[in-house]
Amino acid sequence: MSIKYTISDIIVDVDSLSDNFTCPICFDLYYSNSLKKEVLQCRDGHVACKGCWTDSLTNKKECMICRTPVSSINELSRNRFIENEFLKKKVNCPNSFFNIETSESNDPLIRDETNGCKEITTIENLDKHVLECQYRFQKCPFVGCDIILRFNQIPEHKLDCKFSLKYCLHCDKEVSGQIDTHNLVCPKVKIQCTQHESCKKSFPRDQLKSHIEQNCKFTIVQCKYCLKNEDSSSSSSKIDFKRFELLEHYEKVNHTLEMDKVINDQQIELVECKNQITQINTKYEQLLERMLKMEKLVIDTSKNTNQLPRFKNSIIFSTFSHHRSKRVNEGISTVPLDVGNNKFKLTLYPNGYDEVNKGNISAYLYRVTTNEPTVKVSFSFLFINKDPRKNKTYRIQEYTFAVGATSGWGYPKTLKTQDADSENGWLTDEDKLVVGLRIQVLP
Repeated sequence: MSIKYTISDIIVDVDSLSDNFTCPICFDLYYSNSLKKEVLQCRDGHVACKGCWTDSLTNKKECMICRTPVSSINELSRNRFIENEFLKKKVNCPNSFFNIETSESNDPLIRDETNGCKEITTIENLDKHVLECQYRFQKCPFVGCDIILRFNQIPEHKLDCKFSLKYCLHCDKEVSGQIDTHNLVCPKVKIQCTQHESCKKSFPRDQLKSHIEQNCKFTIVQCKYCLKNEDSSSSSSKIDFKRFELLEHYEKVNHTLEMDKVINDQQIELVECKNQITQINTKYEQLLERMLKMEKLVIDTSKNTNQLPRFKNSIIFSTFSHHRSKRVNEGISTVPLDVGNNKFKLTLYPNGYDEVNKGNISAYLYRVTTNEPTVKVSFSFLFINKDPRKNKTYRIQEYTFAVGATSGWGYPKTLKTQDADSENGWLTDEDKLVVGLRIQVLP
């Protein structure tokens, strides 16, 4: 919690705030609401806050007052004299007032002569003092209490706060709020059985439900063998009993027919379960057979793929820094690379394949041979950095070179041309760019 204020509200000598301490552009003080502003000046000494300089230089590269050229904010110097003189001004502690900051209140500040802070400090030390001030406003630390009071009043308030933590002897925990209110819901407070007034037993609240459902002799339970017949007055039609009456009922009433029906129903259910198990086993065997066939297919495909032509090697492009000045669509290529009956070449365009990709290294794989049939391949480019964690891989899962076609395929954008240097780790100390090339002919 803090107090809404401006420097004008708390400064000891308001008249000492001359125009020298106000930005001539935005007319704000160089220190307002705990925000210190840097005071920058052009080479002719005209000053303004850093925020105004930044906004102005975005539109015009000149001083806002004298029009002296200023190409960037780095050409400006800080006016330490104004900054330091302003920081020496004496101010009252903001906690010397009543009003605390709320979103709804814009009332004028009223000094709290009785409980407010009497400290006078400087603007330079204001932030540190406010952070440590014993008169700062703070909300009561107990959950549920919304009272806001001064920091040095909290210890006394804690003694009487109805939301302070209290120790519960039943659940062995500290709880907030009134202990009587907590006892109404505490799971360990013993309460008498609520099932019937004749049951005099007491249990912790969290065990009462279990007692009623499983043990209380006054709980109403049903005979699981009897069939209820509301039109009959015979005792055999009754199915609801107090738990202590149920045993006597079992001894007096013959349940043979009802028990036979239960047994018969369970046998039918058992047969249905067996049928379901048989169906599940059949489905499992079918799925297992399909899985084995798929595994065999994967193994056979892998064997076939391993027998197909492939290429794997590192390609070195020497003196690459000289190639970065090449024109758009001007490439450097490898010698033809044999992959089975086909020949391929890797071509890099150091300054882009076209105008759209200018400024990026484009990488393409071309088929050199024209007398071979259609071939399907997968391939990848691995740009190798001095730091292996920065390596970049560009992969084409599948591409088909048509009969007689010499067209290529690849990535129009890989590395930024300007980033491909030794400082960024993409060129070796010998000015070499290393690209790992993998080509796999597909079935």
